[in-house]
Amino acid sequence: MHWRRRRWWLVGVVGFVLLIRAALPEVIRRQLETRASELLQARVQVGDVDLGLLGGAVALEDVALRPAVAGGAPAPVEAQPAESAEPPVVAWRRLAVNLRWWMLARKVVRFSTVELDEPRVALDRLADGELNLLAFVPAGEAADAPPADEAEEGAPWGVGIDRLVLRAGNVRFRDFAVQEEGSEPVDVRLPTVDVRDVALAPGVYGGPARTSLDVRVDEGRLRVNTRVWLRDGGVALATTLRARRMPLERVRLYVPEVGWRELGGTLGASLVHRLEPRQRNRLTGTVTLDDVTVRVSDVETPALAWKHLGVAIDEIDLMAHRASIDTVELSGATVVVRPQGGTPVPAVARGAGGA
Repeated sequence: MHWRRRRWWLVGVVGFVLLIRAALPEVIRRQLETRASELLQARVQVGDVDLGLLGGAVALEDVALRPAVAGGAPAPVEAQPAESAEPPVVAWRRLAVNLRWWMLARKVVRFSTVELDEPRVALDRLADGELNLLAFVPAGEAADAPPADEAEEGAPWGVGIDRLVLRAGNVRFRDFAVQEEGSEPVDVRLPTVDVRDVALAPGVYGGPARTSLDVRVDEGRLRVNTRVWLRDGGVALATTLRARRMPLERVRLYVPEVGWRELGGTLGASLVHRLEPRQRNRLTGTVTLDDVTVRVSDVETPALAWKHLGVAIDEIDLMAHRASIDTVELSGATVVVRPQGGTPVPAVARGAGGA
């Protein structure tokens, strides 16, 4: 009889644990939606929460962040539709983190993996020049600094990420502060971002953090590889940048006080940057501008054009404010000049908004 009673007690405990485990993700999901909506003054939707507590794994799926409803207050979670016709400002398909539990005993918060799949950001510069993402920044007062004796007590916690991966990201940028024809949205694709050994405090890893960034804009491609060391005096960086056929078309909207109607061409670069706190901050490499054409409204042919412009940088010392250029090559250049009447060089004429 005693054995049967113990067995039923064990069955009841297991059943209760399973019930809690089944209900916990839904409880967490609702709490996340409510608390995040209140904190950000926005509408936050979380599709699902996946828990692997024993292994330290948590995943948030189908998350979307939208502006608050009219009046500035977020809509109640239960009143939010499952699908909204309004596209989210920030969204992702899946965010998964895996925490190494045993490292907490050594005062280290260390994640073995942080994976973000299909993040999407709709970034707008509003007519007043502010970014739409700033509406989601919580307003708060700066916390008082702790007393010096309290701040020095105890060893600081270390924070590290063994591997951070972003897959299939997309950023759409619209500029409503530029009221010109041709200011269409810019789509930036982030196929892969892979970062390893990210230490937010010294001593978590023996070697440097390594970052790999791969960005595509139209037919162009930008790749950046960076190594980061935490020094006593700050952060040390070693970065290589490779750019190929990055388009120039939309850059004309941000060239001040010129009346360019059209800008064409591509940017290429191969740059190396080295930063050591209080020791050096130097840049070397090459930059090219190819197949550049500048058109203005009152000239049929390109007012300025060239086939190739290449600049070889011997060294740019950002600490000493000194630049040394090795070579400058220009080929296939043409420029429209008016000896009599009108603007002598139409390519550099001031636009309608110029002084």
